[in-house]
Amino acid sequence: MERFHGSPSTFPFHPVLRGVNVDYEAMLETFYRGLDLTNQLVVDVGGHVGRHAFPLSELVGGNGTVFIFEPLPQARHQLYLEIISRGVVNAVVFPFALSSTSGITDFFYIPNLPGESGLKERAIYNDVPSDIIKLSVATRRLDDLVPSSMSVAFLKIDAEGGELDILRGAATMIGTSRPIVAFECGAASFLSYHDTPEDIFEIFAANNYSVFSITGTLVDDHESFRTYSHAQHFWDYIAIPNEKRHLADSLIDH
Repeated sequence: MERFHGSPSTFPFHPVLRGVNVDYEAMLETFYRGLDLTNQLVVDVGGHVGRHAFPLSELVGGNGTVFIFEPLPQARHQLYLEIISRGVVNAVVFPFALSSTSGITDFFYIPNLPGESGLKERAIYNDVPSDIIKLSVATRRLDDLVPSSMSVAFLKIDAEGGELDILRGAATMIGTSRPIVAFECGAASFLSYHDTPEDIFEIFAANNYSVFSITGTLVDDHESFRTYSHAQHFWDYIAIPNEKRHLADSLIDH
């Protein structure tokens, strides 16, 4: 969820954005508010305390549904309280960490950096972790939790490096529902899992998707995606089925 702001020599930023306090979460919300999600099923992976789940709940309306996945008990408790406070009735909360396999695994909770908690300890944190508490959580594949009869319109993934495994566990859904996918990808988080970000790009390329940065830059190929994700010019990407590629017009190209 958080963005690492390192030195330009180590993690160079997009020249236009360097030194500018950019709210990428707000940019993401602006994008999906431009989509027609009325009465649709949307999935929020890494829902945390509802930053995007609640706007998405509003957008899908009373006949739509938001599936929220949040494995961290502390965040999930806050999420439940907020759902009750807001009177939200179209959200379903799952206590699972999504992955490519089902089972039980470790989850590393960072009390002073809860948004950077995950299934692996990050290669780089935004601050010095005050402590690292190891929890046990259940993992599931998204393909096993979303019935094939249900079509997903929008999928948001914020998993602190676990994006590749999540996408592998959602291969059927991506191929059949063809949702618009918003995801994060940056070396500071994924290096604890792998060093093959081009495999993420391949999942989308193989399914006839185009990948854009949140600022509207078209990622041309696997090597470009690897370069961007290591340079961390931006952390947020939007993958759009090519038959809906016109939706990228709403992204701001810096």
